[in-house]
Amino acid sequence: MAEQPTATSSSTTHTTERKSGSSAWLAFLVGGLLVVVAIIAWFMMSGGQPAEAPSIPSEVDVNVTAPEIPAPSVPDVPSPAPPSN
Repeated sequence: MAEQPTATSSSTTHTTERKSGSSAWLAFLVGGLLVVVAIIAWFMMSGGQPAEAPSIPSEVDVNVTAPEIPAPSVPDVPSPAPPSN
């Protein structure tokens, strides 16, 4: 009897790993949320009141005396030469 060939099958599966930049956006989003939560916590801990600013007087008196500065001495200006004809 003749030998019958056996059927073999092979299949190949190709997978590709797709990287996305979502991790950078996720880190940016989480960082922004942390900043917002920190600001809210600061207002909650301070009682919602801003720090008191020092009072500003209604009138301010400023006296400034400038020192006396002597005028610089200027050399005499030479007279122009007579025109030559």
